[in-house]
Amino acid sequence: MLVNQASADMDLYMLCCMNPTTLYKVCYIQESLGETSKYLMVLRAITGGDTVSAVYRQGKHKAFNLVHNKKEYDKLKTFYNAGNTHQQMQEAGESFLLKLYGAPHGVSLDEFCYTAYKQAISRVSLSSSFQLASLPPTSAAAKQHSFKTYHTVQEWMGRPLQPTAWGWKLEDILIPIETDYPIAPDCLLNMISSGCKADSCGASCGCRKMGVHCSAICTNCSGKTCKNAAQMPSFIDDDEETEAPRPVSIETDDEDNA
Repeated sequence: MLVNQASADMDLYMLCCMNPTTLYKVCYIQESLGETSKYLMVLRAITGGDTVSAVYRQGKHKAFNLVHNKKEYDKLKTFYNAGNTHQQMQEAGESFLLKLYGAPHGVSLDEFCYTAYKQAISRVSLSSSFQLASLPPTSAAAKQHSFKTYHTVQEWMGRPLQPTAWGWKLEDILIPIETDYPIAPDCLLNMISSGCKADSCGASCGCRKMGVHCSAICTNCSGKTCKNAAQMPSFIDDDEETEAPRPVSIETDDEDNA
């Protein structure tokens, strides 16, 4: 923030306490970084911090190199502008994340995420798995990430915004909004089950860990007798003879799990 905001007439220094201890003049750092020094605040925020989520395996070093080496400044400028619309910030954030992931030109995050998923499962065997977190975020999740980035940058610039308008919700305390779009259709979410033996289905419950309610196919609670219960919708239309999808069982860390 100091390197980003300092003007040429300021005689400022930064003390680096690593071994050996070094004193850097801020204006020299700005000269070394060139145009990139103007976008350090956005890079700091969009790659994750105290008030903005981080993008899995897309860190600050990679983002800095993308901007510094390829001069990808256009979309980052938007985060400094006051009075931007949500649509502008959604487009700016998604555009930058697509470049960060190396996506081809002209695709959305949702399209690229689907392509990345197909490529990932083609490289693994039936008995192995891959980390879903390594996939790009959905457009809906990236939108909320971009909102929080914009809110943070504007705060740093002395232009505070209403947090509940930019990626946060108020439930006694401010809670970050992860997405405003369902992660999957209800009929699929209700196929997730766990084998918790504790009737309450507490913190170790596999369904709870996945962020979904227990369902009728959970081993012990049947989606009715626990605190994490939800109703199970019908998978089969009365007028059609359709085979219901096979349920997926999730292991939990509870030693008592079935």
